[in-house]
Amino acid sequence: MLRLFTLIILLTLTTVNLNAQPRYTQDDVITYSDSRQVRNVEIGDRVVYVATNGGIWRFSRFTGEPLQPWHMGVGLNRAISLSGGRLLLWHNSTGTLWLTKKSGKLLFYRSSTENWQEASGFLNGNITSIGESAVGIVVETSAQEQLTVLNPQSGTISGIVAQEPAGTRWKGRRAALTRNFRNYDIVDGNYFFERNGRIIDEYHREFYPADVALNDWNSLLYICYPGLGLAVADERMFRIEILQLGPSGSDVQAIAIDSGNKIWIGGNNSGIRHGLTKFDRQTFRWTEFRERFVPDLDSHIAWDVEIVGRDVFFATNSGLVRYRKPEGSWKTFDEFDGLSGIPLRAVELVGDKLIAGGDRGLSYLQLPDQVFSSSGEEMTADMIVADMTSDRDTLWSANLQGLFRWSSHSGWQTVSGDQVIGDEPARSVAIDRKYLSVGGPEGIREMNRENGEWISHYSEVFLRGGKPLSLVSNDSLLWIGTDRGLFRRNRLRGRWLTYGVKQGLPHERIQRLVLESDTLWIGTPAGLTRFLWNRPERDGE
Repeated sequence: MLRLFTLIILLTLTTVNLNAQPRYTQDDVITYSDSRQVRNVEIGDRVVYVATNGGIWRFSRFTGEPLQPWHMGVGLNRAISLSGGRLLLWHNSTGTLWLTKKSGKLLFYRSSTENWQEASGFLNGNITSIGESAVGIVVETSAQEQLTVLNPQSGTISGIVAQEPAGTRWKGRRAALTRNFRNYDIVDGNYFFERNGRIIDEYHREFYPADVALNDWNSLLYICYPGLGLAVADERMFRIEILQLGPSGSDVQAIAIDSGNKIWIGGNNSGIRHGLTKFDRQTFRWTEFRERFVPDLDSHIAWDVEIVGRDVFFATNSGLVRYRKPEGSWKTFDEFDGLSGIPLRAVELVGDKLIAGGDRGLSYLQLPDQVFSSSGEEMTADMIVADMTSDRDTLWSANLQGLFRWSSHSGWQTVSGDQVIGDEPARSVAIDRKYLSVGGPEGIREMNRENGEWISHYSEVFLRGGKPLSLVSNDSLLWIGTDRGLFRRNRLRGRWLTYGVKQGLPHERIQRLVLESDTLWIGTPAGLTRFLWNRPERDGE
């Protein structure tokens, strides 16, 4: 009865607008996904487009520099997924870009309006070739002997032809790869290039070219290698560089912003082609580290990451992994080094201690000596830690047993909840100057740090039934990542906004949030997303 009464009060006092649909542009939400399945490349008037399984990667035609990739495109009513791309065709006279997808769909982009549409009503099988001709866009499918002709302006069917129109420029099966390659020097010594186009890596894996396109403007040859990435060959210098686009594995659970515009990324990615990733935003280069091929890296399945000076620490399935930036060396601390147990789920710096938590309690790494010790308190022995955050010399730990607080002065204490949701298991925790926020199975609890008062927000009412997985806060705004999308609470206005796939997010499950000024970094099972959130005119604020 108490909960029902409190719920009625909350609905009366709080402005809830769960149907709010924030406006966005294509540059507001940028997703970097695992894009080494590179299929096709096309030269536009100003941009080089590359079709990958993780979206369309773009490069300046004139400088060769990488541009922001497209994972989701702006549609007429909602965002359109551009992942699973197979073939690309640029139609110069109309300024349209055509994309075939693994699903069999055909999409086209109007550069004049900067939006995407879907061509429909004619596909009876997978698209094997797409071309441009004097009569329009020509499409060949695996289930039709005839060819379909589309109006390049509207994307509608204009006719069926039995024979290939004269002068058709094809992409796909009808455009057989017959190019003779030169003897290029590969910048990365871990690869070997052969004159037939085959590339062999240091693990003796072989990769073959699927498509090529020559940019006459700067004599750059773009070569697609499914499973490896994109090769860019300089035809004047006879040099070739391998670009592995996107993070090493699309599932993102851990994000940390380092100095020098670098981002560290980890997740629940398995297999020899997945690992930890370093992203350099200045050079747009992605570097991956995989346990199978890196000495002293025992696991690349990471749930959290913390940067401490020259060291980067990862909470992984096999223990606490340390990367030392100056030397480029790795080390894994496990139970033999003093860890209370594995796997680890969270790692956080508090004062001169690095605290690691997981399914079997907490461990303390004393800095700078980097020697482990236990808390010495019985309360922490059986903690099952989901998330941690710190505020100067105080640690807040979200555990299966509830919310706990630790400081060097008072030790460990339980943090009692409010009367609405109570002391339920905690999954996520965030803190700012004014508020402590905790996420659990039933919703969000917020404590005003000035007066100690709590306020609660039921998941069924405010989060569309979603379970909070990650929180980040900056006094006036609380961002909540759930398994049903991203939510934003404006504490000053009492207003809620919802962001999902319609607004350009690649996945409904929001696993990690990191706030960097006006940029919100979002980890999902479909990649790392950069969201430029501070656009008042877009969100109606």
